[in-house]
Amino acid sequence: MASPNWLSVASHIASARWTNQYYKMQLKGVNMNTIASSLSLAIANYKPVPTIPSQNTTSGGRVSQVSNSSSGSTDSSSNGGRDAALWGLPSILNITTPTGGNIFKSDSDNSGETIGNSGCTVQSTYTPSNLVEVTFPDFDSARANTMRYRKQVGVNVGSWFVLEAWMTPSMFTCAYGTKNSELDFLKGYGSSSKGISSAKARLEKHWDTFITKSDLQEMKTLGINTVRLPIGYWTLGANWTTNTPFSDYGSVYDNAWMYVRRFIKWADDLDIGVLVDVHGAYGSQNGEPISGDSEHGIQFYNGNNRQRTREMLLWLTQEFASVNNVVGIQLLNEPQDNTKLWTWYGNTMDAMRKVNSHAESLPLYFHDAFMTEKGAAFAGNRTDFVVQDMHSYFVFTNSDRSTSAQKHTTNIEGSYQKSLQKLAKTARGNFIIGEWSCALNPQSLTSSSDKTKSTAEFCQAQVESYGKAAAGYFFWSWKMDNCDSNSGWCFRSATKDKMIGDGYNAWGLNGNVTNVASQVAHSIATISLPTTYSNGKLADPLAAETSTCTTTSSSNSNSNSSSNSSSGARNAQVKNSDSGRSSSSSSSRSMTRQHRKSKSRSSSSHTNTKQTNSQHSSSANHHHHRRITHEGFGGPAARAAAHVQHRRAATNSKIQQLGFTDGFVSGQSFAKLLTLSRLGFQNQYLADTLSYYTNNKVFASSDSSYSDQFTPGLESIEKEITSKLKSALNISS
Repeated sequence: MASPNWLSVASHIASARWTNQYYKMQLKGVNMNTIASSLSLAIANYKPVPTIPSQNTTSGGRVSQVSNSSSGSTDSSSNGGRDAALWGLPSILNITTPTGGNIFKSDSDNSGETIGNSGCTVQSTYTPSNLVEVTFPDFDSARANTMRYRKQVGVNVGSWFVLEAWMTPSMFTCAYGTKNSELDFLKGYGSSSKGISSAKARLEKHWDTFITKSDLQEMKTLGINTVRLPIGYWTLGANWTTNTPFSDYGSVYDNAWMYVRRFIKWADDLDIGVLVDVHGAYGSQNGEPISGDSEHGIQFYNGNNRQRTREMLLWLTQEFASVNNVVGIQLLNEPQDNTKLWTWYGNTMDAMRKVNSHAESLPLYFHDAFMTEKGAAFAGNRTDFVVQDMHSYFVFTNSDRSTSAQKHTTNIEGSYQKSLQKLAKTARGNFIIGEWSCALNPQSLTSSSDKTKSTAEFCQAQVESYGKAAAGYFFWSWKMDNCDSNSGWCFRSATKDKMIGDGYNAWGLNGNVTNVASQVAHSIATISLPTTYSNGKLADPLAAETSTCTTTSSSNSNSNSSSNSSSGARNAQVKNSDSGRSSSSSSSRSMTRQHRKSKSRSSSSHTNTKQTNSQHSSSANHHHHRRITHEGFGGPAARAAAHVQHRRAATNSKIQQLGFTDGFVSGQSFAKLLTLSRLGFQNQYLADTLSYYTNNKVFASSDSSYSDQFTPGLESIEKEITSKLKSALNISS
């Protein structure tokens, strides 16, 4: 029997995540039925919150807040009854009875005193382990570009810096009100001095222990190379909460940003990229608990909330554009669609590009507001590194419920994969699945004789389809309370239960690629260009460049010294290729906490505060497209452009040779430099390389010879890499 507190939590988190008004918006010009006919994404544009079984659970496994009938009628006596035809059905979670009261009871001040609106126990000050102001390594274009352009195989770390009650109910045992959001957690403790200090202690312990470096090490072992990190505006610190619902609790977040930076540095040590995702914007972009505040509706489009969010994003850009393993910044998570949204997206991205020279090439991600075709067109109409994020679930709607697991699997492998590939093509290949899960509606499994096997097939079909259609995919989520009982939503459990299998890697092979990475990487380095290309006159000087590139390690974790042999060689390589640039000092890039607290929210101060961090930009005359190759990454052939440049009338055959060589050596470099990475954003990578060549008049922009041969060159080396991986993993061809 669940405790009263727990039943209250369960009662509220059964509600859907999206508003009825959003569902009723017109979808003219957006062929959602074609895109997701098999997934029911056209039926409702929302993501309901999974719910917890309780004494109110219906025979169909659904709580009474949402109708269980095909007609969609609701139980009007239930709290917040909603039409399932519009809102969908929450997913079921398996939970054990929580310990009740306060999971941090051992950290209390032993006075037995309670505070706040919900009788929260007073907490002692929490002392974190190893929390220091970290310094990021100097910007290394080769390393940064490898992480940013490679295929991303990832997970989310949900309910860490943006609490979600259904994921970490242990944090909501004394929350207030709807007991759903981070703001509800804070209100439970109240705004008294003891309430603030206690909420701060409880959150700091959560930030310090929920995700640790051991988690990242486990992720890497399982094949994960990128993590999507949800944050809210409050995560940046007290100064960012002024005149918001969080303002009374701002000092709770005094140290939050240090935990974020520590995590990113840990990830960098392990060659793991981080996608920083704004889950909670000023005013709330969706009015739901996932934005930190579900009480005040959608205010993002009102007042100065969009401007404040833009200023936040400019600050994040200044903070992270020169951090090697930050693969991008996502402007918003799951916003409500609005005509103002797309204009804001474009204008904000343009402003972010101007923050400093590194920002010109920083990947910028956006969620498509569940308007997938509109999102793909938006990405496709830009030329810079802008990426569409689509979220894919199969568990919430009536159609989802009535579709068997086997039928879901068949659809995913067929029509749905084709729909995703069509979207990706429209988006120039700049397309990821930012959230997905293995969760199925229980009714989808009623006809299955082996529910575990059916779920595993469904889950693995998603991995395979997303790997073929998208440049990256991120499971929701890595960890949660009661993880072992919820493999549909918890990646650690899904891998242990073999739901995902061993194929969670960039190469789509059923085996633990990480275990053979060192062996295969050494073997890859010995692969030579086909004779046709290695013996060509144009390729002669390129061969030397190839040697320079492939004998240089770009991995932090594979080096015994983070600053000597390998990283020193990388820095030398960059300097040799662009001697006009000077490295920004790590001391100027690392902001002290006191400095951050003194920052104004004005965009001008955000842009100018770390001007010393961009000293190199004054002497750099290169557009971001050029820097990608000229600084030593986009194919060694690009760095030999000085040799080629004087041949303004290069023959078609030699341009083809250049394209094949670049494709081949680029693929080889990705796999060798960072734990068998693989080029993911191929179209953007190729476009940026072409921009450098055409701007320097190596060949005309209208000449397609280079592009025509780049892909065959890439495919040639990837075929050999795949063969070597299969051999190392004992996989028969």
